[in-house]
Amino acid sequence: MTLTAYTREHHFYVAIAKHVFLHADKGIVFVNDPIRLKDAEKFDLKPLVLYGLTVPGTQIQWQTFSLLDEPRSLSGVLLEGWEKASGLRGYPDKLKINCHIANACPQLQKSLDHIGGISLEIADGKDKQFSASLRVAQQRGLELGWYNRDGHVINDVKELNDHALNIHNGHVNGRRWEWIGNNAVKEQASKWMALPFKTRNRPSGSEATI
Repeated sequence: MTLTAYTREHHFYVAIAKHVFLHADKGIVFVNDPIRLKDAEKFDLKPLVLYGLTVPGTQIQWQTFSLLDEPRSLSGVLLEGWEKASGLRGYPDKLKINCHIANACPQLQKSLDHIGGISLEIADGKDKQFSASLRVAQQRGLELGWYNRDGHVINDVKELNDHALNIHNGHVNGRRWEWIGNNAVKEQASKWMALPFKTRNRPSGSEATI
């Protein structure tokens, strides 16, 4: 497959984070085993919403968070990832979501049309690759704590999001996909990272927003 024929696809998902919480005194807390929301409340742990974008077949992904009672706009999350997360290589040709996001945001395709060139696809329940993207993202949320072993306290969600972006860009700059044993994943990731960064396509004469 030549680079000119390569379809840029991202998986986009939203879920309650299973391993990351906010505590009023301790800041961001990482837990090895998932905690039910009722149990988290007993420990004064506030649940967080996980938003993420994954490049399928590459193990390259970016994530960001919000408080459960202060959700972020989906458009704002997408634009941030496409502009700032270097491993995503900018704007995709196709964005795949699940039916829950489609039902919650029926205007998403129309919004993407303002950018130009991004099609929307809804994953069916048998799409194992899409399901794996969210499952891996949940684990990556826990791993964010592993990269914070110097004892530095992550005080709030903003600092957590800055930390997540730094880890993402650090993995990309260090070509971490080359460390794994799966040759197919390494080849796919290398092919993806060889793509130029794709900038936003704005309609002529207007400033498009989503």
